[in-house]
Amino acid sequence: MKKLFMVSFLLFLITGCSHYYSPASNNVNISSVDFSRIDEMKQGKACAFYIFGFGPFGETRITKAIKNADIKTVKAVEYENAAYPFYSKSCICVYGD
Repeated sequence: MKKLFMVSFLLFLITGCSHYYSPASNNVNISSVDFSRIDEMKQGKACAFYIFGFGPFGETRITKAIKNADIKTVKAVEYENAAYPFYSKSCICVYGD
């Protein structure tokens, strides 16, 4: 019984929380964006991470990503997520001029 409890407890510790992001409320029309010059665009990023399911440490706000790169016109927004047994990271990336 004690081993079962320990295994259950350890599984609980290493199980991360799942994240679901709906599309950004400030949707951007990307049909007119010239992605051939994506390397020339400014990129702003805001990230938060979780350790053992605790967090977030940091913030994933569009406004923070825009401020980080001093973007005046937003062309595209994307989310990046990575999850590992003890660590997960969520980022929002903003591209623009």
